[in-house]
Amino acid sequence: MLPSVARGVARCLRLRAGDAAGSGSGAWATAAAARRPQQQQQQQQRAAFSSGGVDIEAETSAINDAFVQAREDIADARDDAETTYFNESHKQASESVGEVLSLWTSLLGKLPEKQRGEVMRSMGLKMEQLKAELKELDEMHA
Repeated sequence: MLPSVARGVARCLRLRAGDAAGSGSGAWATAAAARRPQQQQQQQQRAAFSSGGVDIEAETSAINDAFVQAREDIADARDDAETTYFNESHKQASESVGEVLSLWTSLLGKLPEKQRGEVMRSMGLKMEQLKAELKELDEMHA
């Protein structure tokens, strides 16, 4: 039996033994103790994802929010194609994309090489997609 499976089985048996003995608090204590290593592991992962004062999770969240807004602005500009509103919509979309790319460049500049590669693998294609959509919009504008 795998060690992790064996630990899980042993944990379940302890929980059942606590319930059978009528000590609900013992079962809860055992369950809480069983969750502690998982919580510690999650905290370690968050700490590992934070680099030298850079909260990567918060910054990627901000980038993702700005990305969504930029995509909406691009979609609005496409809808306004061949109308009098297109120039204004195009300008708004360009500014939104510029903001996203600025946040992206800033984050990459703060990271060491290893984490920069990880972040680029996880989000790089989205940034390229945004650039391509803006280029397409620029061609409609020309």
